[in-house]
Amino acid sequence: MEPQGLKGKILTTEISKYRWNYVYDNEKDESKKYPMNETGYELRRRLAKVENVPNDFLTVEKELQLWHLIYSVTDKVEFEKALHSFAAKYNLDEKSFFENFRKFPPFKSEYGSFSEKAIKKLLPLMRTGKYWNWKNIDLSTQKKIANIINGEFDETIKNRVREKAAQHQLQTETDFHGLPLWLAQYIVYDRHSEAEITGKWQSIEELKKYLEEFKQHSLRNPIVEQVVMETLRVVGDIWEKYGNGKKIFSMKFT
Repeated sequence: MEPQGLKGKILTTEISKYRWNYVYDNEKDESKKYPMNETGYELRRRLAKVENVPNDFLTVEKELQLWHLIYSVTDKVEFEKALHSFAAKYNLDEKSFFENFRKFPPFKSEYGSFSEKAIKKLLPLMRTGKYWNWKNIDLSTQKKIANIINGEFDETIKNRVREKAAQHQLQTETDFHGLPLWLAQYIVYDRHSEAEITGKWQSIEELKKYLEEFKQHSLRNPIVEQVVMETLRVVGDIWEKYGNGKKIFSMKFT
């Protein structure tokens, strides 16, 4: 606007006429805020206050370990022990590290509502621009997309998925980027919610596969995780023995 000769208060007045096309809060007279990477920011902010931390300390692996520690250990005593262990393991100043991380704010209840496995399948379809890459989409989804584009029969693709793909003009591989979450879920899972994506098995084979692929320590509480896994194994044994392994009913764990 400055090349047009607008400066000072005139420029400010003109700028106030425009805003980002975000959800607008009329009561507060401002656009809705969309926080980004709050967890990563909080980790780095606190780590910056720890004494003598190397600039290149926080690798992806260490960040994941630190996040998992904070997210999964809910007992106060165990959490404090884990902080000291983490600092000792990576030769950090234990006192300053502990003081800066011991009051890390708790995560919201909806935090972690998507599994790591689901995120890795969904994100490649949601990315756009330089962050999108066809090769980052998992092979099973690539095959499904190819069949959607070519119109080939695929028993894993229901008519509603083909209809939604047609509605959004998803006609080539490069069209499958920048998708909203709900549409990415339909493409990958033929479902709209994470609640339907995980924890539901139509056959004993599906349950066994889930148990084999389950990533240890992926739940918040290790005790709860152990109980859940043992319960599922018992359910599998009962299903296999008394149901003869057949699809006798839809089993759902919540």
